[in-house]
Order: sequence, then C-alpha cells, then structure tokens
Amino acid sequence: MIEQPLQRKAAPTQLRQLNQSQKDVVQQDIPVPSACRHLIFGAMLVLTTNLLVACGGGGGSSANAGETADANDPAAAATTNSDATTVTIAAVKTDLTMLALESIYYNKRTPDGFYSENEPSPDTFQTITHIRNINILAASEYNDTIARYELCSNDFYEALAWSNLSAGDLGVLVDNSETALYFQFTRSPVANPLFSNIQRVFKCDILDRSALDIRVSSEQLGIYNQMPQQPSQIKSLIEYMWLFSEANTYGNAVLTSTISEQEQGFVHRMDVATLTTAANRENHCDQIAINLIEYSIDKLSGAIQVSQMQQQSITAQFDGATISYCDA
Repeated sequence: MIEQPLQRKAAPTQLRQLNQSQKDVVQQDIPVPSACRHLIFGAMLVLTTNLLVACGGGGGSSANAGETADANDPAAAATTNSDATTVTIAAVKTDLTMLALESIYYNKRTPDGFYSENEPSPDTFQTITHIRNINILAASEYNDTIARYELCSNDFYEALAWSNLSAGDLGVLVDNSETALYFQFTRSPVANPLFSNIQRVFKCDILDRSALDIRVSSEQLGIYNQMPQQPSQIKSLIEYMWLFSEANTYGNAVLTSTISEQEQGFVHRMDVATLTTAANRENHCDQIAINLIEYSIDKLSGAIQVSQMQQQSITAQFDGATISYCDA
C-alpha cells in the first residue's frame, strides 16, 4: 500500500539537456552491475540458489565467497584431459582469443568501462524488474494471446500508478528516483525491510519497446527516441539492455563494447564469448564461440536492429588453475 501523497524526488546533481523541448533530467552515465541483483528483464524475479551461483560481474574471481559449486562451471568440475594436446594460454595467437578464455573461465562478464550500477549493501537482498503491460492488467483482461512488452512513459505519476498496480507482494513504497532512461520505485516488505524490490519504467523519450513481444525472437531492440542522437548514451543504453538480458549469466562474457558513426546512423559492436561445456570433461574440451553482435541505430527512425555472426571458435579447458586450449 502506498502512503499518499507521494512527492517526486528532485533529480540528482548530474544533469544533461536531452533536447530543446524536454526538461532537464538526470543523466547518470549508465557509467552491469557485477552481482546477482541484476538477473531479469521483465516480470517479477524470484531468485534461487542456482541463479545466485550463476551470478558474476565485470571483473574479479571466478566464484564469490559463499557460492556453491555449479556442475556447469568448469572451475568447479574440471579434470585434466590427458588425451588432448594442450598448450598454455600464452600460446594462443590473438589477444581476443586470450581475452575470451580469461573472461569465460574467470567469470569476468564485462570489460572495463561497461555500464554498471552501485551494489547494494551486503545485507540487502535486491531484485530489479521492468514493469510490463501484463503486470497492470486486471485478471479479467488477461489472456495468453496478449503481446508482452516493457512499458514506457514520460509521466512520473503515470509510472507511479503502474508501480502501484503491479506491486503485488513487493512491499510498501519506500523510495523513488529517476535517471534519463527510467523512473524507479523501491519497495520493501514491512516484515523484512532488508528485501529491496526495485521497479523501473523506461522513459519513452529515450526508449520505446512497445512494438516488441518479448516472447518472440526479434532482430529489433526497440526505438531510440533521443534527438539528436548521442553516441555515449546509445552505448550505455545497449550495455544496460545486455545487462538485463538472459545472456548475462555464467558462460557468456562481453569482451569489447564500442560505438561508431556511419552514414545511416550509429553502429554499436560487442564481441561476446559463449561457453559450451564438454559433455565429458575427462575426455573432451569445452567449446568457446566468439560472436560479433552489431546494434544498428537508424539516424532517422531511431530503430535499433540487432545482428549476430560467429567470428571464431576455440576448444579449451580449465583445471581450476591453468587455462589450456586444445589442438583440433
């Protein structure tokens, strides 16, 4: 339940002019988080032990204190492959290949400078969701044929109303804030204030995803509405979206993240490594694919198109201490 009236909080001190017709709004350099609090992009997230084990972030060791072993984690289940011809990682020829092996096996999910957010305090259990259209429907309005998409609004009070409608058992509203990209509402159960449940609503002036059905695979990410287009904001936006996608799990790592301008608009490129573990680690090596993901932002429409192609495939293994790659 919401204690009314609620006052919209003033924006933080970092301000940035979006365009001539808009108000000044907060621009936090979208500047993902590295831990388990950012695991879902959409409906309410219930964290489980398995999800917590899968969490990792932009740098650091391959496992966090207190995590249990994961059978899919080569660092936890590795055995030495005596049959395969192996060389140390130093013998791998390309810097990108070396970076892929280190990032995958040491669970460094993102490169330096990638979008990140402040971590919650160690004693806080935090979830983050993006409110969807189906979260605000009455039971009588719901059916399985309705498209599912994240909502956007430029109106704080409309976003607040959606937060109230979709609150469920997330708790009472204890805080609200905003950035250039979204409105944010923080809720905590009265009986357990250490649980922090964050709801977000995108700002349509920046991102509109209402034409996408999240259940359907799509080559589109949404419409970027900022004019004139700002490359640093586009880069941060795309990194934010990757952070809150299903790809942000153990076995996937962003190696590079860059943006450039072309005649038709901006192109953001990410090299991403993806791990397929060996079915029998005693006799086989893991496979690591290095894929190039391109996000093309049309200069006129703002439509964000996504394409992907595999650049390279590596066979490798990790015994918990040494990374080796396997000769084909």
